[in-house]
Amino acid sequence: DVSDPANPALLGQVTMGDAVDVRIEADLAYVADSVNGARVYDIRNPAAPISLALVGTNDETSAFVPWGRHALMCDTDRGLRVFIAAEVLETPITLSGPSLTDDVLEVVYSGNVAYLAVDNVGLVIVDLGNPSQPQVMGQLAGDFRSVDVDGNLCVVVNFDGDMVSIDVSDPDNPVELATFGGA
Repeated sequence: DVSDPANPALLGQVTMGDAVDVRIEADLAYVADSVNGARVYDIRNPAAPISLALVGTNDETSAFVPWGRHALMCDTDRGLRVFIAAEVLETPITLSGPSLTDDVLEVVYSGNVAYLAVDNVGLVIVDLGNPSQPQVMGQLAGDFRSVDVDGNLCVVVNFDGDMVSIDVSDPDNPVELATFGGA
């Protein structure tokens, strides 16, 4: 409970392998567990979260993001995978995913477009208009570990701690605008 930011209170917890990312949508928590895969928890009662699903993987899961009635999962070696999440929580079905040769470290989306930070590749922009067949639209070379997007502006962070702003108004041809130095 963070209603009093000076005195946060623990309401509940779960034990898992190595949680590296969490996203909340409605009463569900989507957790990327780098050891065991991805998990979905019902958090209507924060004192007693209920595990609804485990998407196991042989690879290290780096992100698990709700997207409408789907979920986007990123892991090493397999890249981006799209699942039907809301309808089939107990046994999510892998629909598809573009093949990427390096680790997908993070994913965000805007509408039907996903933006991936891919180690040793850079920014990869994926059309999710047909979730069963995601298509790579554009790329910008780099070594990025984090990504966010707002409208036509995408911001990534590289492994040197630099923040890079990118114009994605034409997702087929992203254009680097500026780099702001890190530490």
